[in-house]
Amino acid sequence: MSPKERRVLVVFVIVTAVVAGGIAGFLFRPVGCGSNEECFNALAKECKRATVSVIKEGIQYEYRTKGSGLFDDDCKLDVKVRKVISNNPEVIRSFSGTEMSCVIPKESIVELTKNDQILKFCHGTLKEALYELTINRLYTLVLGDLGGLIAEAGKIIKEK
Repeated sequence: MSPKERRVLVVFVIVTAVVAGGIAGFLFRPVGCGSNEECFNALAKECKRATVSVIKEGIQYEYRTKGSGLFDDDCKLDVKVRKVISNNPEVIRSFSGTEMSCVIPKESIVELTKNDQILKFCHGTLKEALYELTINRLYTLVLGDLGGLIAEAGKIIKEK
């Protein structure tokens, strides 16, 4: 093969690789839903690649569906905390920089932006922070109720 033919072949291979990469990038890029949860959840029900940014209780989450695997029918989802807007230092400490990855069976997909519906399919630091927040809230509620019960019990005991 002459040097000129070799250069033409190299240029052809490079152009083909760039075109193939561009097509693959176009086909596999996620649909950006902005902050529209309905757009994201509609695409997620079919396990199509999509992203959405949602603010809940002072925390900005980014949800990203990654499609399903080649050999299974499960939908892959990543959730990251992008920003903690809360003034609560405990929430800031617990949620800053957290994320979780989820593998959700297609038949279990309802609304992927509802954390309570997807947590059982996920793992990661964000899942741990969400459970910690739930436990702390329950603990606070129980202690608040317990204080009232103790006061009532004290009144009843004094009356007898």
